[in-house]
Amino acid sequence: MDDATRDKLINYLGNFVTPARAAKVQQVLEKRTRHIAVVMEDFENSLNVSAVLRSCEAMGVQDVHIIENQFRNKLSAYVAKGGSKWLTVTKHNEHQQTNSAHCLQLLKDAGYQIWVTSPDQAAADLNDVDVDSKVALVFGTEFDGASKEVLEMADKRVCLPMQGFTESYNVSVSVALCLHVLLRKLRDSEIDWCMSEEEKKQLTLEWYRKIVRRSDIHEVRFLSGI
Repeated sequence: MDDATRDKLINYLGNFVTPARAAKVQQVLEKRTRHIAVVMEDFENSLNVSAVLRSCEAMGVQDVHIIENQFRNKLSAYVAKGGSKWLTVTKHNEHQQTNSAHCLQLLKDAGYQIWVTSPDQAAADLNDVDVDSKVALVFGTEFDGASKEVLEMADKRVCLPMQGFTESYNVSVSVALCLHVLLRKLRDSEIDWCMSEEEKKQLTLEWYRKIVRRSDIHEVRFLSGI
C-alpha cells in the first residue's frame, strides 16, 4: 500500500473512531519511543512476560523482542491488561537458528547498542550512563540471567544499585525500574527520541484496525472503491 492510500485509509477508518479515542491515539503516539527497545531472553514464567509487556506499553516503549529458545510463552490477558495489543512484539523462536544471536544482530544492524542487565560488580550503574545512542535493553532468564552468548555480544553490562541483602529484583520489577531510569534520562535530554511522522502514521493505521469493529470489512470496502 502506498503512502497516499494509507493516509486515505486512516482518514476513512477514523470516521468509525470516536473523537476522544482518536485524540487518545495521537496523545499516546507523541509519547511513544523506539529509542529504547526491550529484549526478554527465554523467560520461563509467562506471567513475567505479560507483566513486562504491560510495563513497556504503559511507559511508552514501542518495541519488545521475545527470545524463545527453550520456553514458549502464552500471554496472560489479566496480567498484560491488553498491553501487547498496542506494542510491536517480535518473537524469535526458529529451530534452525540461534535465536539470541539472531535477535541481537538484527538490533545491532538497526543501530541499537546492546545493554544487558547483570549483577556483575563491574556492570555500570544505570543512573550513571547516558542514552545518546539507541539502546536495546536485554533481560535474561529469571534464574540464570543472560546467556553467555548475550553477554559476549553485549556492548555494555548495566545494573541497578541494590541496598539490601537481596541480590536481585523480580525480573518484571527490574524491567520497570530500569525503564523508569532510562526514560527519565531520555525525556530530560535534548535527544530526538520521538518516532518519525511516518512511524506514527503506520501505528495509527495498525491501532485503528484494532479499535474499529470489523475493520477488515471496512478496509476491503474502502479499497474496492478506489
